[in-house]
Amino acid sequence: MKNMTNSAWAAVFIFMACVMALVALYSHSANAPSVITIGSSIITGAFGYIQGVSAGKNSLQIPLNPDSPSPSVNVSQGPASPKV
Repeated sequence: MKNMTNSAWAAVFIFMACVMALVALYSHSANAPSVITIGSSIITGAFGYIQGVSAGKNSLQIPLNPDSPSPSVNVSQGPASPKV
């Protein structure tokens, strides 16, 4: 189990939270809304983790050869125009 990727663990958490929320939904306990809220928070966090990992892979570009020069970007700023 320690060889599973973090995304696989996120999927396991999503599945377990869904089961927990469904059990709480069909039980007639006074704590059911709290358990459903906890389950939905776990699901939201796991999907947020997956989204963050995929966004990070798409936005971060590491050069394969660190000795090669990287292109430079020149940024200039002009006078700000007043808002009317």
